Amino acid sequence: MALSESNRVDLDRQIAYSGMDADSSVLLRMVRPTILKALPGILDQFYERTMSTPELAEKFGSAEAVRCAKDAQAKHWAVLFDGNFDASYQSSARRIGFTHHRIGLTPQWYVSGYAFVLGELLAAVAVSQGSFLSTAGSRRTIAETLGAVSRAVLLDMEVAMSTYWDALSAEREEAVNIMIERIDHQVMDTIESVSNLTGDLVTSAHTMTGVTVSVGHDTEAASGAANEALVSAQTVASAAEELHASIAEIAGQVGRSSHAARGAVTRMSEARAVVDRLGLAAEEIGRVVEIIGEIAAQTNLLALNATIEAARAGEAGKGFAVVAGEVKNLASQSARSAEDITSRVATIQKVTRDTVGMIDEVSHAIAEMDEVAAGISAAVEEQTAATSEIARNVNVTAARAGDVNDLMESVAGSVGRADEASHAVNESAGRMEESMTSMRKLLVKAVRTSSRIADRRTRRRHAAMIDAEVAVAGRIEKVILHDLSEDGTMVASDTPCKPDTLVTLSIPSEGIRLDAVTVACTNGYHHLRFTKTMLPPAQVESLSKASIGRLIETTKNDHRVFVARIAEAVRGEIKLAPAELSTHHTCRLGRWYDNVSDETMIGLTAFAGLLEPHRDVHRKGRDVLVSLTEGRPAEAAQRMADLERLSRQVIDLLDRLGAEFVQSAAAAAA
Repeated sequence: MALSESNRVDLDRQIAYSGMDADSSVLLRMVRPTILKALPGILDQFYERTMSTPELAEKFGSAEAVRCAKDAQAKHWAVLFDGNFDASYQSSARRIGFTHHRIGLTPQWYVSGYAFVLGELLAAVAVSQGSFLSTAGSRRTIAETLGAVSRAVLLDMEVAMSTYWDALSAEREEAVNIMIERIDHQVMDTIESVSNLTGDLVTSAHTMTGVTVSVGHDTEAASGAANEALVSAQTVASAAEELHASIAEIAGQVGRSSHAARGAVTRMSEARAVVDRLGLAAEEIGRVVEIIGEIAAQTNLLALNATIEAARAGEAGKGFAVVAGEVKNLASQSARSAEDITSRVATIQKVTRDTVGMIDEVSHAIAEMDEVAAGISAAVEEQTAATSEIARNVNVTAARAGDVNDLMESVAGSVGRADEASHAVNESAGRMEESMTSMRKLLVKAVRTSSRIADRRTRRRHAAMIDAEVAVAGRIEKVILHDLSEDGTMVASDTPCKPDTLVTLSIPSEGIRLDAVTVACTNGYHHLRFTKTMLPPAQVESLSKASIGRLIETTKNDHRVFVARIAEAVRGEIKLAPAELSTHHTCRLGRWYDNVSDETMIGLTAFAGLLEPHRDVHRKGRDVLVSLTEGRPAEAAQRMADLERLSRQVIDLLDRLGAEFVQSAAAAAA
């Protein structure tokens, strides 16, 4: 079994402290034959006593196991009494110690077992040198020999027990590490499960946001369509009203036309009667003209006879002949007038007949027009009823379109609220995921710092907040150191990492450059161990002290901004949802506070007193925004006043924390 340099150093110190020197080694070698001769019997007695003790007997499964144990013990005692106490001896002693630990032999049996063996060995040595007890020199020799044997056996017991304790400590440390890893794994599994659920919640929130946006767009489109439908319905309603009025006017016109047609039929009937009478009068005139013609013919004949008679009378009949000629002329004119009148009467009769025919046709057309007007009137009445129904339906449609428009406005408002709710769910899920990550870190921190066995770093972790750079695989990332010790640090970084990764850590402002290896990775934090060079304690103290002042001022400004944003929301200058606020774990101060492992910092009164007010600030900020969201501005204003008071308390505590840290550092330096 290989031995470390520290094991050899420890053994040398134990040998020197026990008084085991070169003379003692010589004495051990002198009595070695006596001891080896007596040892088998002593071991037989020892294992007989051991096997008679039930709780010890159960450590050995068989007689063969007891024989092997005796052989191993005999070999070891032989090495012990060589008096060399070299690497061979230490390997043998540690092998015995590890074997005892392996079989479960507890330390309570060590002293008793070694006491029995030591007593028997001393007795054997005393018996073998009993003949030398007569002189003072021989008594001194036996005393020195017994002292050397006692020191050797007790030293061997110490080495074996130290080995046992080392093995037990290693086993316990391994068990603690296994427990920590198991807790870490289980917590990680749980948090990953919750994170997955949170991720699903975030995805659902994103989906809901997308749906609400889509519904919002559809609602806007539907609202626009509803507005257009409303306008169209109102336009159609107006047109229907105008159509109804026009049809009513047409109905009136058709009624008046029908009435006029009926009047025209009556007038045409009267005109036909007049024309008929005119025809009769023309016929009578014709008959009178015929009589006149007959009279003219008779007159003309009489004039001819008178002319003849006047000619017979000679000179005496010349005057009469003149009269007869005039009469004849008048008779001829009367005949011609009668003929002309006859012709004109014939024309009048023809016109009268034509007029009668036209009047009959007009009367027939007017009768047909009256029938058409009656049909139009009936159709107009039906159309009037239809347009009245259309107008009523269009008015109802317009009213419903108005209702739809109102509903769409309500839906748009609901969609807006749903969008705000989905945004709030999204933000809350993000905060939940951050809180779960923070919880994991807090649990790991609690376990890792619960005991020195669990803690990976044996040196003090100094609270810090230092700008630094990490170079890995040719890539440089700016990071922040959150704690610092001589042999390691914790780095805040969003870049994924893997354990056992070699990196180079630099603090440019201090000209520091250190090689390191990643020993653990948690969400957002890398734990580094320096591999070649450690930082001097004084430099670590200086870096920590300087960075705390910066941390205090930065976190104070953060809280002022936090409160100022909420105040702007209360005044209505910005819109801020409760879920958009950070928690007391996820803000800058919270991330630093949760990761502090510096026992000195943790022990400061202001540090312990900061937890509750800081938590209350974030809770009260959320309460303010909840009151605003639920439409209670007066309550929001009152809560805002409480928030400002709590924020001042946090800032005062941060100032006190800085002062207490400086005082603590000064006291430690003194």
